[in-house]
This record gives sequence, C-alpha cells and structure tokens, in this order.
Amino acid sequence: MSAGNDRYYLSEAEKKQFHEEGYLIAKGLFQPDEVAEIKETFMRIQAEGVLPGYFEPASPEEAKGDPLKLFPRILYPHRVIGRAKSYMLHPPVMALLKELFQEE
Repeated sequence: MSAGNDRYYLSEAEKKQFHEEGYLIAKGLFQPDEVAEIKETFMRIQAEGVLPGYFEPASPEEAKGDPLKLFPRILYPHRVIGRAKSYMLHPPVMALLKELFQEE
C-alpha cells in the first residue's frame, strides 16, 4: 500500500484479500501521535467508568470474570465521541475506502 495525493494505491493481492476475506490491515494510515490520541480518548472513557447507553461496565462481582462485562465494547462510538467520528472521516481512511470501492 502506498499513498499519493488523495489516493491510496493497493496491490492486487491487497485488493483480492479484502474482497475475499472482508478486511484489510492498513498499516501507516495514522501517524503515531494520532494513534496515541485515539488510545488516550478511549482510555479516558474507560477510566471515567461510564458513558450512559454506550459504555456501562459491570462491577467485578457482577461480571463474574467475564472481560466483556468488565470492559464492554462501545458500539457506534462515532455517534457520541467526536474524536472517534473525526478518525472515521480521516482523509487517509477516506482515500483508502475510495480505492477499495472505486467510489466516494
């Protein structure tokens, strides 16, 4: 995968893998400081403990060892976390999607 202007150039093997398996690991889409910011955003939410309707961890007693109850996933984070939405619309992400689907 390589970048150029507003476009990503994927190898035929990468395109084939995406279309056959439904995913592509796109290394280098985010700069290290952007990755750190994403991590910090979600670590802060976890540390604060609750995001009503989206992230409501159970107590250790209630979870009974179930990590998904202790650390639930946040479904649709872009709906309630502006930083998550900004990274979904990040120009390199959009360029890669445009390359994969051949449309905006």
